[in-house]
Amino acid sequence: MIVDEIIKIKQEHPLTDRQVIGSLLQSMDHGMEYVEGDNNYVWFYAIAKYFKPKAIAEQGTRFGYSMKAFVDGAGHEPQEYSLWVYDVECDGISTLDVFEKYFRDVMRINNLHIHRVDTENINSLHINTPIDLAMVDAKHTEQGCFHECNMAWDTIRPGGVIVVDDTIYDTPRNGALRFCKQHNIEPLSLPSFRGTLLIIKQGEYNG
Repeated sequence: MIVDEIIKIKQEHPLTDRQVIGSLLQSMDHGMEYVEGDNNYVWFYAIAKYFKPKAIAEQGTRFGYSMKAFVDGAGHEPQEYSLWVYDVECDGISTLDVFEKYFRDVMRINNLHIHRVDTENINSLHINTPIDLAMVDAKHTEQGCFHECNMAWDTIRPGGVIVVDDTIYDTPRNGALRFCKQHNIEPLSLPSFRGTLLIIKQGEYNG
């Protein structure tokens, strides 16, 4: 079972969230509960260890902590990655500038597609390649999460996965579950810091 395998991977890699984030951690987040344990970004690292994504899209990127966890967990060479990120920079600072500099200069990944947008106000992610893993972590409303899942679904290859974060909260969880009901999918649940659902697109990928 996929959940059991991911839990096993997490147990086999006893990392902390700060270790996963590494030098990308920003001073404004020091001491925050979401970076001080081993139950948040470590899960994304384990998810990527299981799915091994190379083409990754994220709605709600901020500084890129989750994306770094996915990249490090997947373990590919920098030139193999294609990363697509979407964020409205609600912190009031240029968080995506921090993301871009770190991923280019430290992670050595150049295939970056950076979009400063409010995902609630677009109808497509405009991605021209099949995506292996898509993260939904932007609009924490029911309709927002539902909308973001639909946009991610249009990009995901068969066998790929949508990762929905913050699903201990009713609004994003209800949006994700509404999406799953629409597509007759049973999501998988991980006991992460704020809850994580995995929505897997069935089928074989031949690309």
